[in-house]
Amino acid sequence: MTNGQIFIVAIEATHDRLPELLYPGGRIGGGLFAPRGIRAKTSRDDAETQVTYRLFKADFDVIDQLVIDLAAKSRSHLITAALTGYFFGDDGRTQAAE
Repeated sequence: MTNGQIFIVAIEATHDRLPELLYPGGRIGGGLFAPRGIRAKTSRDDAETQVTYRLFKADFDVIDQLVIDLAAKSRSHLITAALTGYFFGDDGRTQAAE
């Protein structure tokens, strides 16, 4: 599978949970102010690597609409939340290890 296909699988699988995955500690703002999560920065936040991916324009349109609807900060924020929810359980272990 390509990176883009993995992203689509993760978004589809976590769609119902994306609001809580985007802001796991809760959220403030979103009205007058830009939405932001309530949580301390974790070491996982610092371990970011840029990834290249390709999708159809219609796929980007869906992701962009989800960013708007769910008040995600960006496409990257949405995709990262979906991947985290898809691949990691609450205890930080990958689902494949279970």
